[in-house]
Amino acid sequence: ITCQTAYIKAHYPVEFYAALLSIERENTDKITKYIADAARHGIAILPPHINESDTDFTVLSDNEVRFGLGAIKGVGQIAIDSVLETRKAEGPFKDLFDLCGRASTRSVNKRVIEAFVKAGALDGFQIHRASLFKAIDSALEQGTSLQKLKDQNQPSFLDLLGGSDDSFSQRTVSYPDCERWERLQELSYEKETIGIFVSGHPLDDFESEIERYTTSTIEECVNSQRSRDVMVAACLVGMREFITRRGDRMAFATIGDKDAEIEAVIFSDIYLESEELLKSDEPIWVKGQLERQDNTSKLILSKKGGAKVFALRYAYEVLGREMHIHLKPSLTLNDRLTRFRGLCEAAQAPGGVPVYLHVRTEARADAVLRLKGSLPLKRDMVHSIRSLFEPDGVNIEFR
Repeated sequence: ITCQTAYIKAHYPVEFYAALLSIERENTDKITKYIADAARHGIAILPPHINESDTDFTVLSDNEVRFGLGAIKGVGQIAIDSVLETRKAEGPFKDLFDLCGRASTRSVNKRVIEAFVKAGALDGFQIHRASLFKAIDSALEQGTSLQKLKDQNQPSFLDLLGGSDDSFSQRTVSYPDCERWERLQELSYEKETIGIFVSGHPLDDFESEIERYTTSTIEECVNSQRSRDVMVAACLVGMREFITRRGDRMAFATIGDKDAEIEAVIFSDIYLESEELLKSDEPIWVKGQLERQDNTSKLILSKKGGAKVFALRYAYEVLGREMHIHLKPSLTLNDRLTRFRGLCEAAQAPGGVPVYLHVRTEARADAVLRLKGSLPLKRDMVHSIRSLFEPDGVNIEFR
C-alpha cells in the first residue's frame, strides 16, 4: 500500500491531494498540513465555489484543486445535494437571488447561505461578502415565494395567455450598499466555517513588520536544536486555560504562522495582561524563550524571561525608534519631497520618532538630513510614506 500511494502521489499528484483532502475533510489539522504540502509541490487548493465545487475536493487542472462544499461547517449533505442537482439540471447560478430561487430553501436555508458567504463560496457572484450577507433575508424571501408558486402549480397571467413568465430571470437584482468586511474579519469567518484560512492568511498584510521585527519563523523554532530567545509573528490556533495550585490563571496555547505551529506555555503574568488580545483574531508579535527538550520545541512566555505579547499591527509603534528614508538622486527634485514635507507637517505629534533623509550626492557620498520634529510610527502613516516613495525603489529603514 505504501508503494502504491507513493506511485500515485508521484505520477498523479493533483488527484492524490484531491482524494486525500476529501478523506480528511473534517480533520482541520490534517487538512492544514496537506494543503501546505500541496503548495510545496506547486498545487493550489482553491476556496469553495458554488458553481464549481462538488461535495468532495475536485481536480480543476494540472495544478489546481477546488475545495469541496462538504468541508464547510453547518452545510449538510441534503443542502449540498440540492445545490448540485439544481446546478446540474438547470445550469450555474447567476447570483444570490438565483440560488435562493432555484435551490430548495427548505434545505438551503439561511444558516446554509450564511455559511456559504462566510466561506467565500459565493465570491464568484462578484459582490463583496458583507453586501451578500445583508442581502440573504430578501433573497430567501423572494426565492421562497417563487418556490411556493411552483409547488402549488399556480399559473401566472402570462401562462394563461400561452406565454411564459420569466419575470424572475429578468428581475433587477439589488444588493445593500455597505462597507466591505475588513480582511481580518473575512479570514476569521473562513476559519469559523472551514476550520482554516483559505483565500489568504492574516499575516499576509504584515510582511514588512515580520521582516523587520522577527528573528525566526515558527517552522525554524520547531526545527531548532537549541534553546534561545526568539521573536515571532503568529496567530492563535488554540488555547486551554487552567488554574495553578496557587490560584493563578495561565494557559497552554498553540500558535502558528503560514507554515507551522508550536506549543506555547503562557504564565499568569503574561496571560493576565494579554488575555483579551489572545482571545481575539488579531495576529500577534511574541517574544519568548524557545525551549528544546525531549526532541520537542515549545515557547515559554513569562515576564521573568523577558516575554512580551502585543498586536502585530502596532509593531512599528512599539518597536520602532528611528525612520531612515534612503532617496535616489533622481528623486531629490521630485514633487514627492514636497508632498512628503506636507505629510510630515500634518502628522507632527509628541512622542513620535525622528526621521532621517539619506541623499546620495554626485560625489557618491550620503548626505543625512534630520527632519524637524518627529513622526508617529502608526501603521497607516508608514503605509502612506511607503506608497509615496517605494514605487521608485526608495528604501525605508526602521531602527
